[in-house]
Amino acid sequence: MRLPAPFAAALMALVWAIMPGAAAAASFDCGRATTPIERRICADPGLSAADSQLGQDFDAALTLSLDPAGLRASQTEWLTQSRDKAAANDELAEAYARRQKELDKMLAQLRATEAGRTIGAAEARANCLPILAIPDAGACKVTAAEEMGAVEGHAFAYASYEYAKGEEEPDYRRVVIFECLASAMSHAVIAPDADAAFYYDKPRLLHAGRRTMLQIPAYESGTGNFNRERLFVWRDGRWRDVDITSWEGELARRLPAGEGVWQGIFPDYVALKASTPVWRKDDGNACPSGGRADLGLGWRGDRIALETIRLRKAGECGEPLRPGRGDN
Repeated sequence: MRLPAPFAAALMALVWAIMPGAAAAASFDCGRATTPIERRICADPGLSAADSQLGQDFDAALTLSLDPAGLRASQTEWLTQSRDKAAANDELAEAYARRQKELDKMLAQLRATEAGRTIGAAEARANCLPILAIPDAGACKVTAAEEMGAVEGHAFAYASYEYAKGEEEPDYRRVVIFECLASAMSHAVIAPDADAAFYYDKPRLLHAGRRTMLQIPAYESGTGNFNRERLFVWRDGRWRDVDITSWEGELARRLPAGEGVWQGIFPDYVALKASTPVWRKDDGNACPSGGRADLGLGWRGDRIALETIRLRKAGECGEPLRPGRGDN
């Protein structure tokens, strides 16, 4: 089950804290525990040990995963829908046991398929990786494959996949990022999970100062046109996934009462800015009347953060005004 976009954005910051931390037992620092759930975990040795083990295995899965952002999203859903709703410690222990079983299975699968990520470069351009087959989704074909460029001596390429049954429209789409190795081999390093509602555009390398990023543009079809892209930053010889959604929760909190953003926002990660129409509670989805919000963004570790909001007038349905038409 996918969480609604605004709700998921507000919660994504939680999962970025679920990493093995300074505490001796739990995966987070018990000295900074603030919620009742965290205090219960820290006060119970069994729960604390379970949390510590889960944190270690979650970290290991992130390292191996071709879709770390998707894994973080699933962890967020478990935190909010299972762990944090446990009324008693025995329910909490059961929630940890179920999630640990899921992670154990995931880790075993990731380790078993790791060797299958490396194939010949010509094969990577012509055929889909067998380990990325989707049961009952039809045959997979490569619809585009190009070189992307190099970062600190590491060369990268991408391939676009479509999964379809016969001549039918594709059921699923995905993009796979390969590192180009010696001896004409390619190794898959990133492959966001395929989703029937997601459409991917050509990935690209972005450069801003000393920071190099990999952007995989994507959107979810429908009236919301939600942003489903992935962003990675190059550090210490590999791509690190960037939290590009939790700032939207901060935006929702900082907008005037009764106003909100109902559709996807697509930032410029080089200029660190974005702009969006603003909806009032009685607006129709196609005609926001709250003007526009110009957003200034920044970096906080491996997370995009909201820094400034400038509200301004807009056209009748949120379209930007031409200069000299009251755009202030």
